[in-house]
Amino acid sequence: AADGSYEDYFAYDVAISGETIVVGAAFDDNVGGTNAGCAYVFVRCDGAWVQRAQLFHPAPHPEDRFGIGVDVDGDTIAVGAYLDGNACATASGSVSVFRRHDAGTPADPCDDAWQLEPPRLRASMCQVGAAFGFALSLQGDRLLVGAYLEDSPEADRGAAYVFERSGTTWTETARLLAGDGAASDGLGFSVALDGARALVGAYRDDAPEGDRGSAHVFDSTSEGWSYTQRLRASDGEAGDQLGVGVALQGSLALVGAWGNDVNGSSTGAAYLYRLGSGPWIQDQKVTLCDGGPGDEFGTSLAIAGSTAFIGAHRDDE
Repeated sequence: AADGSYEDYFAYDVAISGETIVVGAAFDDNVGGTNAGCAYVFVRCDGAWVQRAQLFHPAPHPEDRFGIGVDVDGDTIAVGAYLDGNACATASGSVSVFRRHDAGTPADPCDDAWQLEPPRLRASMCQVGAAFGFALSLQGDRLLVGAYLEDSPEADRGAAYVFERSGTTWTETARLLAGDGAASDGLGFSVALDGARALVGAYRDDAPEGDRGSAHVFDSTSEGWSYTQRLRASDGEAGDQLGVGVALQGSLALVGAWGNDVNGSSTGAAYLYRLGSGPWIQDQKVTLCDGGPGDEFGTSLAIAGSTAFIGAHRDDE
């Protein structure tokens, strides 16, 4: 960041689409006060990546944590502020959507004019401390947003919301809940969207052991969104927290379990699931060949084509 300073947490979340990168700095203090947060936009101009814009909450306040979750697709950017104290409830959270001003025309790759598409997006089940906007996934005119601390109805059971855009207007079209969810599951801590399919992590799911974790698949049809399947690890144990990170591409789902003890406490692992002619099945457990205690492999994940990317944010190498 051109104006980076102490404890901004630049790159807490990052996303890329074509020639555009968006980077969250959820603890930035420049506009709105302590930990109000911001997001930075970089574009590739003449072969070099250059910071071209800095995005802020439309009505910033201290501790909004704007930038805790970010995503970009083409000419659209979504930024979450999971502690935004909006009109409906304290620290309930929100998402702001920005659009490149020349969207719909040949875009200038070096354009830095991003405009807010009001109003801020909020959950219909607006609750104190729901953490709406902590995780999000954007694809075209569809946005998936997690609210992992929502009481739905049990405390911190969690939920995810689907929004659809028509013109410049975003509308909530679905509220996704796990069919067998329970208190403290944290559904919505991680989310991934691919077309008419959503994958939502519930990293504190206790079934059957405490914080073993799971991920949940939802599919959209002409009749709306429906719950499809819960994904578990065949060798899962208490504390694995499967679902801390998720990635989805077509018939492949990748789910992180940063607490897995495969080579010592919290070495971490990731599980690959594949959809065939029947239900989703676990295809492979992915681990680091040199993984060690505390690496927390599986923190963040992405799939691109035939390649998987898995973060290990506490690797000491």
